[in-house]
Formats: sequence, C-alpha cells, structure tokens
Amino acid sequence: MRRQLLQIVPDNIEISSSVILKWSEILEGAFDYYSSDYLPAWTLNATKLNKIGEKIFIWKKNKQWVSWENICAEALPDIATLFDLLPDLPQDEDYWNIIDELIKSGIRNSGDHFWENIFSYKQANEIFIDNKIYRITWVA
Repeated sequence: MRRQLLQIVPDNIEISSSVILKWSEILEGAFDYYSSDYLPAWTLNATKLNKIGEKIFIWKKNKQWVSWENICAEALPDIATLFDLLPDLPQDEDYWNIIDELIKSGIRNSGDHFWENIFSYKQANEIFIDNKIYRITWVA
C-alpha cells in the first residue's frame, strides 16, 4: 500500500467520503506506542469484518495484523497507522535517541518533556492509499 500526504491530486484518484477519527484516541495511541509491542492503526473503509474508524493493532516485530492473520488480503480494510495520522511522530529508534539526549542533558521526565515541548502534534487531514483519498475529520 502506497501512502503519502496529499499535495496534488492526480486525475485517476477516487475521493472517498470523510472518515471520522477521535483525536484523543489517536493521541492515546501515540503516548502508549513506544512502550508497546503494537502499532495502532485505524480502518478507513468498511468491510464485512469492520466498521470505519475502528482501531486495530499491528505487531511491531513482524508487521502482521493482530487477530487478522487468516484473513485474505482482499478482505482487509484500508488503514491509516499512527505514523500516517501523525506524520511528525518519530520512529522508535529516533524517539529513544531523543529521550537519551534529553536524559543526558539533565531533563528528569524526558518522556513528558518530549510530549509537552518537542512533539508538534501535526495531524494528517487526508490519506492517499491505492488511488483513493480518505479525508480525515477530527473530533474530540
């Protein structure tokens, strides 16, 4: 699946309806992510197995969807991962390097300092997947 933030819309793109996601749920996923074994993701379209906006989990170690192992690829919904929705969120290694630098500089609560003073909280408002645009509507 090819994903990117949108800047120019090609002619052959299908524009989907808006996907409603809870900002608080996405942030909770971000706050928990670095101490978890899973990458959270949210469904962008409905299938027989899910509704739009449902949270799913992907194993960090093998990139497999948790509890979706035996589902054929055609039945899987399009998803937006935490990194798709929060494009400035650092990958694991980068995050831990930032935390290590903060600790070395004498900041005691380095994790809190990262979330309160460093992270931008920039969110994606459109996601591009397989020639479809999903417009994100953020709610509290």
